[in-house]
Amino acid sequence: MVRCAGSGPGADPAEQLDVRLTMGLARRAGQWTVVHEHHSVAAD
Repeated sequence: MVRCAGSGPGADPAEQLDVRLTMGLARRAGQWTVVHEHHSVAAD
């Protein structure tokens, strides 16, 4: 889970968004690389 919140002018710090983040990784040329990424917002 990733929690995002605004911090700019007029942003309400109490207003937050929880997001699910899924990443698929593969080892390529000796380094881990993100090969797939998916974001979704939890339904209440």
